[in-house]
Amino acid sequence: AGTSLSLLTLAALLIADSPWSFDAETDTDAEFSDGNPNSTTHRSWNEQVADVYGLARRPTFVFTVLGFLFVFIPAYVVMVHIVSHTTNVGIDRRVGVFAVSLIGAMNIVGKFAFGSITDRIGEIRAIVACAILVGLGTISFAFLTTAAGVFASTFVFGLGYGGSAMLISPILVRFFGHTEINTLTGVVSVAFAVSGSVGPYLAGVGFDVFDTYVIALVIGGGFGLCGGVFFKAADWTSDREATTSGRHVHGLSETD
Repeated sequence: AGTSLSLLTLAALLIADSPWSFDAETDTDAEFSDGNPNSTTHRSWNEQVADVYGLARRPTFVFTVLGFLFVFIPAYVVMVHIVSHTTNVGIDRRVGVFAVSLIGAMNIVGKFAFGSITDRIGEIRAIVACAILVGLGTISFAFLTTAAGVFASTFVFGLGYGGSAMLISPILVRFFGHTEINTLTGVVSVAFAVSGSVGPYLAGVGFDVFDTYVIALVIGGGFGLCGGVFFKAADWTSDREATTSGRHVHGLSETD
């Protein structure tokens, strides 16, 4: 905690508040909703809260939050219970322990991989692909009885998990622009807290009742797949809102 605090303090001192504060060219990177990237207009807290509240009430935002909530439920279930599950089905406990480490490694690989993939296929297709990988990876854990199978599922699951975490900001910018990105990221992060609190707990209760993690993993994987559906719903409602209001929602990419 002390090391993290020191590094964050250093970062706060060194990182500029905005690209244009040191005359960086940003025209090719993003659209600015106010048309003036050099604007120094500061809004009051009340204005910022009102703007964020207005965005949070939109169906697009609700579906986006539900998408991340449902994708991260199986992610936390797997990370908390995979060691117990592998032991329970007769696989060496060390396999489960190594699988947790492999998830961490694939998390990094997934971020790099989907960073490149998203540039080619767009944010929506990428996040839906991540939801499918997480969902199917979680379900496959339920039926595996060999170490090789566990590692294969971990590879699939880890790619999707890393990619979905990387796509938080691009998804929010695509739907809502860059203006409130910090606050909206904070609001969406509440979904992760719910996923991490509720998912593993219910999976544990499920094991106590059924003496197996199979049911929890299958249901959790289903939640992950539903997350992809919610992201498609968010994309559909975003397009509908833009058509209804007669304006376009700008983001980093408009591939879709």
